[in-house]
Amino acid sequence: MNPQPGIFATGDAEHCYVELDRQPGAGAHELARALAGLFAKNTPLVRVSCVAGMRPELWAEAVPTAAHPGARSFEEVAGRELTLPATQHDAWLWVAGSHRDAVFDNTLRVVDTLAAVASPASELTGWVHLLNRDLTGFIDGTENPRGAKALHVACLADGPAAGSSVLLFQKWIHLSSWRSLSVEQQELVIGRRKADSQELSQEVMPKDSHVARNVVEEEGEQLEIFRRNTA
Repeated sequence: MNPQPGIFATGDAEHCYVELDRQPGAGAHELARALAGLFAKNTPLVRVSCVAGMRPELWAEAVPTAAHPGARSFEEVAGRELTLPATQHDAWLWVAGSHRDAVFDNTLRVVDTLAAVASPASELTGWVHLLNRDLTGFIDGTENPRGAKALHVACLADGPAAGSSVLLFQKWIHLSSWRSLSVEQQELVIGRRKADSQELSQEVMPKDSHVARNVVEEEGEQLEIFRRNTA
């Protein structure tokens, strides 16, 4: 299985993400064939990149010989104050390009092409914010691997599903309480300086910051645990 090139595409400023559910009577095989058709010679896509994904259980049904045995749909995670809901749909598409009109037109073509087997359940548009920052104002993806290294991190290296990736697609509400924090307070939450994304020293870094690392001993092995702050 070859990795989807769109996973590694760079420089695209405009994006659209569409979640889809199967039409009544449409099976896993029909959905898989329809998604594969988006990358065939007669693809409806023009001047954009596209990444497609299927719910793990449907992929295992459609192509059992190429399914990862450990992949499964996301399950709700509930804490004392916050809950990460599970809103799994049957398929997911990411259309990216350099111009908004190209992304818009191609997303319409994709939805029309798949109409017989799937219909949109949600749509989310995205764009490049201040070159490389997310909506917190901090640089996003500081430690993301580049070039050939990205292939080994983003795709399974071996097994029946070699070349494929597991996707976790999340939507986050950006709270006004975040904007009320000073830059210094925000940096303590993230664990990096806002201006240049330099990681704070361990003497200053809160243990529950976004990038804090704690090394623990477990069965004689050093395990690195990344603590994610959900404030």
